Amino acid sequence: MAYKIIMGIVAVVAIVLAILSVTFNRDALTVVVVVSRFFEVMIPVLAVGGLIKWIYFHGCCERK
Repeated sequence: MAYKIIMGIVAVVAIVLAILSVTFNRDALTVVVVVSRFFEVMIPVLAVGGLIKWIYFHGCCERK
C-alpha cells in the first residue's frame, strides 16, 4: 500500500514539474531547474547503491 502511495506522489510531482516548465517563463524556472539538477545528481548515486545492494544480496553466494 505504501508503495502505491509513494509512486502516486512521484507521478504527481513529475506532472507538476512538467506543467511548470511549460507554462512559466525562463526567469521563473529557477526552482524547477534546481529540483531537476538535484535529481540528475541523486539518481546515479542511488542506482549504484541499488546495484551494490543487489550484488551483495543476490550474488553468486547465496546466504542461508
